[in-house]
Amino acid sequence: MKNFLFILLLAVAFAGCGKDGLCPTGFTGPGCSEELLPNRLIINGLTVTHFPDTDYSGNYWDVFDLPDLYIKVVSSGGNILYTGAVKDNINPYSSHYFPFNEILYPPSYYTVYLYDFDAASSDDYIGYVNLIHTQGQGLPNPISFSNGGISLQIDVEYKF
Repeated sequence: MKNFLFILLLAVAFAGCGKDGLCPTGFTGPGCSEELLPNRLIINGLTVTHFPDTDYSGNYWDVFDLPDLYIKVVSSGGNILYTGAVKDNINPYSSHYFPFNEILYPPSYYTVYLYDFDAASSDDYIGYVNLIHTQGQGLPNPISFSNGGISLQIDVEYKF
């Protein structure tokens, strides 16, 4: 009887684990098929991989050269967390890294705004992308986001 109870206890203890009795970090349940919601994501950089080469009217951002890109990252509470340095004459079809380092606490989110810097006039608003962690994606790194012709990626560490 003791052996039966011991075996039953072991079976219940490992019912939610993988073949070896352990689930990878961030997963639980039968066959480790349930993704856990991280309590925070440590963001270790942001890369803009594409943005529109023209504004909504079809005009190029700058008349004589390529746009001078910079970003602002704003919390869901409206606080500006980061303003990136201006990157001059940026090709909209190549990747551009910004050293944005922050901690995101789901379900909070960040919004990344893209601008074309113009010294002689007001800066042109290019668009935005919301950085919202969506459960059920398999905990990728980097995480890709897109909106309105803008694509970007963030490098993250998941903490549970």
